[in-house]
Amino acid sequence: MAQNQYAEFDPNSAPQVVVHDAPEVMQMGNLGTGNDGVVEPAWDNSVAQPPQDNPGALKAFCQSLARHKKILISIIALLLLATVLPVVIMKAILRAQWPPPNSPGSGSTPTTFTSEISSSTPLPTPSSTLVPAPECNSSKFLRDVNWIGIDNGVGWNFTLTSAQSPQDCCAVCHQSVPEGCNGWLYVKTNTNTPACNIIPGFSGPNKTKSCPSGRPSLVFSNNGDLPPGQGGLGPCADEVRN
Repeated sequence: MAQNQYAEFDPNSAPQVVVHDAPEVMQMGNLGTGNDGVVEPAWDNSVAQPPQDNPGALKAFCQSLARHKKILISIIALLLLATVLPVVIMKAILRAQWPPPNSPGSGSTPTTFTSEISSSTPLPTPSSTLVPAPECNSSKFLRDVNWIGIDNGVGWNFTLTSAQSPQDCCAVCHQSVPEGCNGWLYVKTNTNTPACNIIPGFSGPNKTKSCPSGRPSLVFSNNGDLPPGQGGLGPCADEVRN
């Protein structure tokens, strides 16, 4: 009897499968939608943050701040000065244009103003183009005042213009305001704000050819926010009310 040369041979056995080594599968994120329509998941590429409770790093940071303390204080002081000082100056200037609490014309209805700082059509420089006005005698000026307004008036305009002295400001009021000047105020400050404040052409009684808007009464006062100045009536004003 012949013997089988193969020790284990079964003609009805399942096929034999050999698995070879294969490279490790790598995940490639952020690929969007693949050819098979499957959306690939996105990877989180954020950088891991170091622990915040590191005593050594915190100590080193504090030591660095201590070494530069003077520089940091100087920088903070300069930033505060650059931020606060302009606000304080502007607030003082704006408050100087509003009536004091107990003055006439300062009722419950707030008074509004329209600033008309001459830029495109500036008023002439008094010292170079105007002659002294007879009404601009310094003995007639109101002194120690830094606010001017219309008595019982609401919504008057004012024009700020350059002037070298109260006499120059008065001359501008009497000679260079076509619509008629109601009054003027000269307050010299350490800012770039023009010192001469002119109220032109506010509507009032007693209209004339030279004062087509009328001749209202004025109010002057000192509210303490600005240095004391000088002021006076214009050709289109009736009187000063206290």
